[in-house]
Amino acid sequence: MRWLVVALIFLASGCGAGKATVSGNSTSLAQSRLSQAETRAAGFAKSGDYQNAARQYGEALRIATTLENADAIAGNAINLSVVQQWLGRDADARAALDGSRWCARLDQEIEEIDGVWTAVMDDAA
Repeated sequence: MRWLVVALIFLASGCGAGKATVSGNSTSLAQSRLSQAETRAAGFAKSGDYQNAARQYGEALRIATTLENADAIAGNAINLSVVQQWLGRDADARAALDGSRWCARLDQEIEEIDGVWTAVMDDAA
């Protein structure tokens, strides 16, 4: 049981290991910029200006990726994909959902966690 607790602590600390070091003010500013980009994008989409909506959702996706905000990454990728479809850009719509930049990082972290978990379980046995 003690190994499980140690593994969970290690897991929690490892999740943030690759994040860029930013101060609280920088994170707040980036979060504010993310919110503004999402709001502008939604406004453009609602008014039918899909070109600018796509540009703003792309910006929001970039900021969310920098912040490593998984919920915002997913939401903005989906919204960007929908807007790209409305513009008739099917390849760009698929590319928005590909997310290879952030999916590769997630896959790497899952592999590391799996390795740690296997080692913990081997030690416990």
